[in-house]
Amino acid sequence: MSSGPSRLRGDYERETTAPAVWLVCALAGVFVIQFSLELASGSAGGGLAEGMALSGEALRQGRWWTPLTFWLPHSTSNLFHVGLVIAGVLLLGRDLLGRLKPRMMLAVFGLGLLAGAVWWTAINWARPTGLIGATAGVYALLVLAARLSPDREFRFLLLFLTPVSFRLRQLVWALFAVEVLAFVLNDLVARPLPFDYAAASHLGGMAAGWIAGRRLAVRGEIGEEETSALPPQEAPPEVSSPRSSAELRAEVDRVLDKISARGLGALTPDERRILDEAKHLLDRR
Repeated sequence: MSSGPSRLRGDYERETTAPAVWLVCALAGVFVIQFSLELASGSAGGGLAEGMALSGEALRQGRWWTPLTFWLPHSTSNLFHVGLVIAGVLLLGRDLLGRLKPRMMLAVFGLGLLAGAVWWTAINWARPTGLIGATAGVYALLVLAARLSPDREFRFLLLFLTPVSFRLRQLVWALFAVEVLAFVLNDLVARPLPFDYAAASHLGGMAAGWIAGRRLAVRGEIGEEETSALPPQEAPPEVSSPRSSAELRAEVDRVLDKISARGLGALTPDERRILDEAKHLLDRR
């Protein structure tokens, strides 16, 4: 049983981290290039962000590639911009890839970017400003994660002193309220904020995540545990028969072959229980 669980753990970790890692590598790589060009030229971003940013002026001038590149550069003067985006991609991506096929997670991220770009461009078509950053894609993943696990609770120390806890859906609603307020002040009333903030793009990403969650629920592609209408006490008891090492190894190999061919999202509840049983056995060794 030594090779089976080892292969299980390696394949599972690669399956649940590879897409998020590739996204992070792309974002971090462009940021490093931006920073290097800025140091070499002495100008903000070294001109790279301006050439990749999306704006009405850029589209009018024929820079058709900007809708495909605007999400890669980030502000070099505000490290929280790229830092929060990378953290969001890693944390949310790993969580969602445990329940969805990798191409579905990437599709939701891309749809968030597209919706954010379209809505932001429609609002700011005539304004002399540009859009950069992948925050809209992260917002799409966040809303989808809240759809899958609305009651997931997070705890942290506010200012390292006061314990604070909140649920994922509460976080989404709080961010939605902030984005709507910023959208009204900056985009509709045209009152300048003390920092660059693309609220229209963020709201577009949130809308894309909400629509994706509804579509996945209708198509039955989200986990049974998140969509079940039965309360925990009414769930049918789980009956499992003991398996020998050879039987469990054969079942694990069959499930791994299915993951390689169709992704984690194609697994049935019984197949997920087989993976859990094999992982628990490996952890005890």
